Amino acid sequence: MVVVGAGLAGLTAAYTLAKAGHEPLVLEARGRVGGRVLGEPLDERVSLDLGGTWFGPSKHRLTALAAELGIGSHPTYDRGARLLDYGGRVRRFRAGLPPVPLPDLVAAGRATAGLDMLARTLPREAPWLAAHAEAWDRQSLGRWLDDRIGTGRGRALVDIAVRTVWGAEPHRITLLQALSYIDSLGGFEALTRVKGGLMADRFLGGAHRVTDALAHRLHGRVLLRSVVRRVRQSGSAVEVETDTMTVRARRAVVAVPPALAAEIDFTPRLPAARTRALRGLPMGSIVKVFAVYDHPFWREHGLNGQMVSDRPPVTSTFDLSPLDGSLGVLAGFVPGSWARAFSALPAAERKEAVLASLARVYGPAARHVKRYVEKDWTADPYARGCYFGLAEQGLITGPLADMGTPDGLVHWAGAETTWQSFGGMEGAVASGQRSARRILAGLDGGRRPSPEHGSVEPEAVS
Repeated sequence: MVVVGAGLAGLTAAYTLAKAGHEPLVLEARGRVGGRVLGEPLDERVSLDLGGTWFGPSKHRLTALAAELGIGSHPTYDRGARLLDYGGRVRRFRAGLPPVPLPDLVAAGRATAGLDMLARTLPREAPWLAAHAEAWDRQSLGRWLDDRIGTGRGRALVDIAVRTVWGAEPHRITLLQALSYIDSLGGFEALTRVKGGLMADRFLGGAHRVTDALAHRLHGRVLLRSVVRRVRQSGSAVEVETDTMTVRARRAVVAVPPALAAEIDFTPRLPAARTRALRGLPMGSIVKVFAVYDHPFWREHGLNGQMVSDRPPVTSTFDLSPLDGSLGVLAGFVPGSWARAFSALPAAERKEAVLASLARVYGPAARHVKRYVEKDWTADPYARGCYFGLAEQGLITGPLADMGTPDGLVHWAGAETTWQSFGGMEGAVASGQRSARRILAGLDGGRRPSPEHGSVEPEAVS
C-alpha cells in the first residue's frame, strides 16, 4: 500500500496497516511529517503547537491512539478570570455571562440558542439526512444570523466566536456545516469553552509528539519531499508518481487537504462529483501567533490567559505555558479576512500589531516578549489555510456525503472526509483508521519487501 500525505490521517492509516503486517510507504511533499500538526521548539523541553493543539472529552480515538504511543495529556490552564475586549472597553469576568449590555447579551443568546436547537435535529454522522438539510446547505450562517439578530452589538459577540472557530466570516460558512460542527461538540458554548469544551485538554510536550511517534513506528517508511503528481489505476494495481519515483501498489490512500488532492492527475479521471467535492472545500484563513515571556505574568493578576476581542488583529488568546510555568506563553488567533489583511503586512508591522493587541488587554508587560512566533497557515503551500475546509453551498447534501467512499483502488482519508469531528485531529484519526480497515477487509495479510528509489513496489500486485 502507498499513502499520500504524512499528516495525522495519513500516518494513522499507515500505522494501522503496518500493525496488520503490511509495509505501507508514505509519500510526503513537505520536509517534515505532521501536516496541520506542527511543533516549534523553544528549548530542549518546551515546544509550541503551531497547528492542532486541543481536544475535548469526546475525542476517544485520538486519546486512545496517543495512549498506545505512550503520550499523555493534561487540562488546558483555566484558573482565574477571562478578559473581554468589547465595544472599546476591556472587562474581566469568571464563570457565567460576559459583562456586556443586557440587550446585546439577550440578542446573542437567542441566536446561539436557536442554533443549538437546530443542531440537535441533525443525524450526527450524516447531517445531509436532516429534514431541512438541503435548505440549510444552500443558506449561509451569515444570512441566518442576519434574519435573526441583524448587525448590532449582539451580532458582534456571535461573529467573534464564528471567526475564531471557523477561520472565516459567517457569510462564508453554510448553515448546515455550522450546525453539524455545533452538534458534534454539544452546543455553541462548547466551541469557545475550555473546561468540557473544544479546548479542554492538550498533549504533554505538544500534539506533534503524536505524529512524530507514528512516523517513528513506521521505521523509515516515510519519504519526505516527495510531491505526488499522478495516480494511475490499471487492473488490480495503482501507480503513484512523484518527480523521482513511481510506486506500484495494490491500494492507495490519499490523505492530503482537498485543494491539494484536486491538483493530482488521476487516471482514469475521478468521478465529476468527487472532483467537485475536492474543489468545493477551500480552507479557512488563520494566522496563529505566540508571545513568549519569562513567566506567565497574567496569572499573578488572577487571569487565566483567555481573552476575546472584537478588534483586529487578535480575536482570542489562550495560556499555553508549560506545566511548570517556567515560561509564559500566550497563543492567539488572527482569523478570516483579518488574517488575510494581516498576512499582507511586513513582518515588523505584524509583530507590532499583535503586541499592541495583547498590551491593550493584558497591560504594558505584554510588550516585553522573550520571543515572538507566528504561523501563517494561509501562506503554507501544502495546507492552503486552516483549520479545515469550508464547504461551498449545496455540497454537503451532494458530493460531500460520499467523501469517505473509495474510488476504485484509491481510498480517501483526512479530516474533511469524515463527519466524526470534521476538520479536527479526532476526525483525522477516524478517517485514517477507516481507510485502513476498508483496505484490510479486502486484502490478505502478509509482510512485503522494502522499497527502493526509482521504481518502487512496496507490495506484490494481487
